[in-house]
Amino acid sequence: MNYSILLGRTWEIVRRNRFIWWLGLLAMFTEGGGGGGFGNFQAPSFPSSSDNNGEKSSSDWSSQMQPLIPRLTPGQASWFNLGCLPGGDPGELLKKAWSGVLPYMGLIIVGLVLLFLLWLLLMYLSISAQAGLILSVQELEARRVALGFSLAMDQGRAFFWRLLGLGLLLGLGLFLLLMVLAAPVVVLAVVGRNQVMAIVGAVILGVLFLLLLLAVGWYVNLLAQFAKRRLVLTDCGISDALTEAHRMIMARLGTAALSWLVSLGVAFAYSLAMTLVVLLVGVGLVGVGVGIWALAKLAGVIIYGIAVGGVFVAVMLVVGGVYASFVSTYWTLVYRAFEGLAAAPHLAGPWSRPVVYGKAG
Repeated sequence: MNYSILLGRTWEIVRRNRFIWWLGLLAMFTEGGGGGGFGNFQAPSFPSSSDNNGEKSSSDWSSQMQPLIPRLTPGQASWFNLGCLPGGDPGELLKKAWSGVLPYMGLIIVGLVLLFLLWLLLMYLSISAQAGLILSVQELEARRVALGFSLAMDQGRAFFWRLLGLGLLLGLGLFLLLMVLAAPVVVLAVVGRNQVMAIVGAVILGVLFLLLLLAVGWYVNLLAQFAKRRLVLTDCGISDALTEAHRMIMARLGTAALSWLVSLGVAFAYSLAMTLVVLLVGVGLVGVGVGIWALAKLAGVIIYGIAVGGVFVAVMLVVGGVYASFVSTYWTLVYRAFEGLAAAPHLAGPWSRPVVYGKAG
């Protein structure tokens, strides 16, 4: 397949049909497609103190934090004493904490139930948006018809339970494989913990199993992309979707692997671009914040931080939605191309129209 043409067509679809941005925004909560890594944050350590001989001693947490803790009465201090300081009683602290929480237990349970229901609603909307996004791209390519957000969500809801079951089945399979692979490594490491050869063997075995797990994880990720589209576009069951997706991948494993590598390159480019943008914009915003501090002190900085934080979150959600819709559109076009290769091996897509993504062989 000509991936430059395929990526160009993907961007054209995303650019011209903004309703799929919002489908992508919902879909990314269960499918991914959000921002990449922004580096690691490491909290600064407390400076170590020096003794009378000029030698540095290890820092003590309680002594370092003492200036930051307000002076409290013995009764008040017991709430903050976790048993690490002299005179602390963890059992007494737990009793007091429980007695303080017990009157609000009803509200806590209600809050947890509401959060769980909100999570279920978000999952329902997100998985429905996944199906709606796949259907939207299919209609745009097959009939040049834009479903729109509402119709796409309405049609996508019919696939919620099957897509949920597909995801749970694949996730459970990976988890069980992880347990099976980890068991002999853990046993070998525990049984022979005092023997050098046993430890070395456990490390080697662990590395080999890790590589195997990565390979299986790669295949499951690829299988999920094809199976979801097979399930939605042919309205079949989970078993049929997995079987056909496996057949399509195995028939052209090299092309499938290359398609995955292209998507990985897109993800890397997106992560790199977002990291650079966030760093550059962040430097500018920090500079503005310093100026506001000089003019309005803490109150101005708080207002500025809330406003900028809200705008930043909104922009990142929209950008993440565009990226998620791009990735989903790309995989739908790849799936259609594989279908075309199966029906007519001399074509890389099932289209009789001029839009052709490349030739095979």
